[in-house]
Amino acid sequence: MLPPPELRTLIKNLASGSVSHSELSRAIHICRSIVESHLEHHRSSLVHICALNGLSVIDLATDCIGDIFARDDLGNFHHFQKFVESLNQPLDETSDKDLFLAFISFVLRFARTQLARIYSQSDPTGARILRNVKDSLETSTCMVIEADFRGYVVKTKAVEALDHRPSYPLTQIEAELFALRGATSSTPELLNKLASILMGQEEYRRSIPLIDVVQVIKSLFERLAPSDASMDLRGLDRTTEDLVEIKNSALTVVNEKIISTYLLKGKVSKSEAQVLSKAMDSIISGWFEQGASEKSYYGHLAALATMSEQEYESLWRKKIEYLARIAREAVLLNLDGSF
Repeated sequence: MLPPPELRTLIKNLASGSVSHSELSRAIHICRSIVESHLEHHRSSLVHICALNGLSVIDLATDCIGDIFARDDLGNFHHFQKFVESLNQPLDETSDKDLFLAFISFVLRFARTQLARIYSQSDPTGARILRNVKDSLETSTCMVIEADFRGYVVKTKAVEALDHRPSYPLTQIEAELFALRGATSSTPELLNKLASILMGQEEYRRSIPLIDVVQVIKSLFERLAPSDASMDLRGLDRTTEDLVEIKNSALTVVNEKIISTYLLKGKVSKSEAQVLSKAMDSIISGWFEQGASEKSYYGHLAALATMSEQEYESLWRKKIEYLARIAREAVLLNLDGSF
């Protein structure tokens, strides 16, 4: 991406408050292009996740730059004023190259903050796993998070990175991790197994984008979770308060998904969203209170709203099964992958 020839003038006018409407539009376009390029080249996994929730690259980039153009109480573009003040040299004395590199860093700083929020909303379970991965790697003796041309990556310590090799296929990584799983598979244990896989081969890179590591672990948790409508959680060595917190946390995740995936996109009405929420509350409560519930998903829904089995199949089944899977993931994650 080449430096826009008018960038210096745009920054100067934004910082001084004398920017015209056409200049403001051009500045917005430049900032959005910087974020789009970053997403396409360094955050493709996140783009894919958000695409599943109906967000395009343009949508993401537009959301990421809004705060950059915020005005203070006096109507000034205060972030641009601070940017100019932060330059190592006066604006007019800064070279075109240095100015453009500094501006890219400025834009992406805002973008990364916003992307973290968007990711948390689009994939709350993934966001929780991401936090667990980061916490685990802070004390890991064999793996570390670093930044490279792909963005943040998880890589092995004290061995050659093999960056000249092709990327490790994620399907293969997941299959190998699944084969190595133990009776319990917590996030730290899976990361240790991942390290042993990477260090034990020389065909692929010994690093994987952080967001891909999160998705692999999430997929493994889903595969390790029970596949039917019931989970027996009554024998857990947890206090009643812990179990209530885990249950409420899972329901919160599910309700966020009902709102973001169905209600806000007009796929269900407000009353239908309430039915889904109450049904999921009933299903999750059953896991903790009854173990193997006698009710099917249809039974939970039919107790709340009049519907035929045909209506359930055509309008409700896929939604309730998807939400139940999200709930299982949330419960499993809060139990650190073992129950």
